[in-house]
Amino acid sequence: MASQLIDHVPLDWLKLPAYQTKVVDGVSTGRSSFINLTDTELGECRRRIIEHLIRVLHPRCILADHTPQGKHKELVPSLETTRDTDTTWVLGVRGWVGSVPQVWSDLAKRLFSEHYRHLLWYGDSHLLGEEQVRTLKNHFAIQPVETGYVCRISELDRWLSLQHSTDDDIAGVVSIPWLGEDTEHIINQLFHALNKIGPQYGTWRLFVGSPDDFSNQKWIQNLFEKLSFCKVTPADEQYQQALLKAKTAVIYGGYNSLTDVFYANIPAVVLLRGMQDEEQQAHMTRLSFLNRDRLITYKEKDIKGDDLAQVLIRQIRSSRLPKPEINLAGAAMAAKYLFEIITNPN
Repeated sequence: MASQLIDHVPLDWLKLPAYQTKVVDGVSTGRSSFINLTDTELGECRRRIIEHLIRVLHPRCILADHTPQGKHKELVPSLETTRDTDTTWVLGVRGWVGSVPQVWSDLAKRLFSEHYRHLLWYGDSHLLGEEQVRTLKNHFAIQPVETGYVCRISELDRWLSLQHSTDDDIAGVVSIPWLGEDTEHIINQLFHALNKIGPQYGTWRLFVGSPDDFSNQKWIQNLFEKLSFCKVTPADEQYQQALLKAKTAVIYGGYNSLTDVFYANIPAVVLLRGMQDEEQQAHMTRLSFLNRDRLITYKEKDIKGDDLAQVLIRQIRSSRLPKPEINLAGAAMAAKYLFEIITNPN
């Protein structure tokens, strides 16, 4: 959803072809991309693009996301390319790392030791405790720099709010970033819940999938056409504005979606994917004391339309939540840190 949200923000950026995944029995595996490349071919394509860009641009600083080697080791050649240059490599990891094998592998540990000089942790120890910081320090042999959570819509708010308008009377926002094995069940229960709630609290905006996957969304569009107060579109720049005007939301328990609703300061129903590593469940456990009515969680398979309708109505009618005690200034903190690296490389 990054390219849709960035929209007209004045940045120079290049979008790499994205990996596509599917989840079967709680295990995520790669699948062919929208440009008809296999998972392996896509990794090779990304490797060549990244290596070429580094050779052409000679960056002074590179911030890598989550794993030192890249998801499919596509960063390894570039690390070697910059070994004898003045490029500084920085690794940034999200608040709750989970049991991602690429992060905790011996290869990741070795590559970090050989090529990286800094480690940013996009978390908040006030909420998550010191466990993640200690684990990262023990694995990578360096003290992580705690930045706070990185909140995408906080950074986009100053730009996108001036460019587009959307409905003012929004009851809620539903965000389903990608379609999976339980999507049909979720959509049917959502339809039942919203049909029961009706239009009395305002319109509902449903952002489902990406524009590239529109053909798989047609049945969802056709279903919700029966509800005049609901609008279904792929993820786009209006998501941010709709969320800031909504009274409640239905989201998945990923890092970005959680920070979105924290910044909007609205209650939300959080759907947890049935992944074997239960990373989202572990993260949500650490966040549970923020406010017991702020986040109501369901496992995908357990959600029922009648229960969902009751919860959403209660959230819509609830009084304004207190501002969440969570540090969402991670992007600004990380940017200042990177600026210091560039201006004071030694």
